[in-house]
Amino acid sequence: MRCQYTYIKAVQLTRVLLFGSCTGAFIVFYQTGFIQWHYAIAMALGSILGSQLGLLVLPHIPKKIAKLLLPVIISLLIIQMLWKII
Repeated sequence: MRCQYTYIKAVQLTRVLLFGSCTGAFIVFYQTGFIQWHYAIAMALGSILGSQLGLLVLPHIPKKIAKLLLPVIISLLIIQMLWKII
């Protein structure tokens, strides 16, 4: 039970850090006038819905599968970024 608690706590703290990062980015883009509201609103809604859904699903995912999913998703994101660069 202790491992599950720390895992959920880590996800919650990540959400706080992500919120701070996004708020800082919003302030910079707003101050410079480079904001595109239709994209910003869609991204904000997607982020809110995704994080809420993730927290609802998280307790039902076994820790072993979660440990496997993280490197797989990160690897896929790196491959996607490299594909766009090339």
